[in-house]
Amino acid sequence: MRKFAENLTLMKKFTPLFSFIFMVTTSGSAQRVGVNTRTPLSTLEVKSETSNPSDRNLQLKNNVGTSLVTVLNNGNMGVGTATPSTPLEVNSNAAGAVKITDGTQGEGKVFTSNATGVGTWQNAGAHNIVGSFGTGVTISRTETGYVYTGATITLPPKSKYLVNISLLMTYGNNYTVTSGSLWLRTYFSDSPAYAPSTPTQSADNVGGKFAVSGLLPPNSPFNMLTGFIILQNSNPAPKTYYLMAGGITSNGPVLDLANFAAAGWWEGNIAGFSLQ
Repeated sequence: MRKFAENLTLMKKFTPLFSFIFMVTTSGSAQRVGVNTRTPLSTLEVKSETSNPSDRNLQLKNNVGTSLVTVLNNGNMGVGTATPSTPLEVNSNAAGAVKITDGTQGEGKVFTSNATGVGTWQNAGAHNIVGSFGTGVTISRTETGYVYTGATITLPPKSKYLVNISLLMTYGNNYTVTSGSLWLRTYFSDSPAYAPSTPTQSADNVGGKFAVSGLLPPNSPFNMLTGFIILQNSNPAPKTYYLMAGGITSNGPVLDLANFAAAGWWEGNIAGFSLQ
């Protein structure tokens, strides 16, 4: 009687192992493993024992029994939940539970779908960028080339912006006027290097227009140079654009432009408005 009890106990210990052997089929030649199937068509194939859509077909747990990944018979997959109610459900107590990187991601972007449901990271509609200024530059009245003004704007990766330029034109702080007129041209370049004659506008200009110009008319101590251009940064990294100024055309007696694009002026701004 005692021997029978020992044998029964031994059978109970080996029953889970026998059950696993019967449930799992290994195809040595193809190196495939099937659970509840003798003809696995992939490296690992798991076939459910039931037809109930809410039953768990596959589940991974950690050492304390917490569900990590669960796949139901209906195809729903849960990460951090054993009862996913959608094709993909992620449950986490920590921020940043989902990460999608495809080259379009960037600071402040939102994940947006196109008409066919393909999602990419896009700039939020109200996302604006303000440029930066330096101490300003003096531009000679005879400057036919283009000098770096010290002003820049940096656009995020994979972005398209309408960049508005509004800058003060003056001969100086003492309300100096002349009887002549002066026409000044500005544009954004990929480099702050001096351009002797021909503009070196950025290749990221969209629409063919790249210059914003302004006139300081006769007998006027001040005037505003205003306009906008469109820049599209197709790079996967932020890109800085440098504001160049020059190409002066004048009529009559004029003076050098003073402190152009200086941060100290109350007037003037460089601002980008997202178009994506």
